[in-house]
Amino acid sequence: MYRVPWRGVGHARPGENVPNSHRLYNCSSSSCFRINHKMEMEKEGTIMSKDLRLTIELVPRPCWYSNMRTTIPRAAWDKLRKQVYAQYNYCCGVCQVEHVTLHCHEIWQYDDTLHSQKLNGFIALCEMCHHCKHIGHAGILASEGKLNLNRVIEHFMRVNHCSREEYEEHSNEAWSIWTERNKYTWITDLGAYTYLLPPKTI
Repeated sequence: MYRVPWRGVGHARPGENVPNSHRLYNCSSSSCFRINHKMEMEKEGTIMSKDLRLTIELVPRPCWYSNMRTTIPRAAWDKLRKQVYAQYNYCCGVCQVEHVTLHCHEIWQYDDTLHSQKLNGFIALCEMCHHCKHIGHAGILASEGKLNLNRVIEHFMRVNHCSREEYEEHSNEAWSIWTERNKYTWITDLGAYTYLLPPKTI
C-alpha cells in the first residue's frame, strides 16, 4: 500500500483570494474537511489529555519525509488546501486567529495494533499551532536559530489554558508514544483521498 509518511505544509497568505473554481474533489459539504476537531484528535490516538484543544502530533520515524503536498500534482494540492482554508473561513481551526498565514495540516488516525495510519482529512492551522503539532520539527528549527521554541510552548499553554507542568506532561507522553511507534513498519491508508494520487504511486 502507498506510504505517505510526513505531513506537509500548505500556505495561504492573509487576504489570499480563493476562487469558487477551487471547490472540487467531490466534496459538496464542509463535513468533508471540517470534522469536529476534538473528535479528530481522539481518533488520531495522539490526544492524552482530553481537555486540550491543541495537541502534539509526532509522526513516527518510519513515516518521515513524504506528504500529500509533494505526492499529488502541485495544482491539485493548491486547490485542495485553498478549499480547506475556505471551509475554516480563513481562520485557524484550533485557536481561531484571523488574518495570518495558514498551513494545511493533514489529520491522521493511528492504529497501534495494525500499525497503520489513515488520512482522515485536513485542517487549517496558523503557524504557531502548526509548530505545536510538529514540536519535534519546531525543536530542530529552534536549534538552528530559526524559531523561538519558548514562544511555541507559550502558545500551546495559552490555547489550552494550561501550565508549563501540564505541557511537559503532555509532551513527555507524546514522545513516549513516538518512541514506541518507531519500532514498527507502518502502512499508510489515504482513505477517501487515494484517488488524488497519480496512477503510478498507487
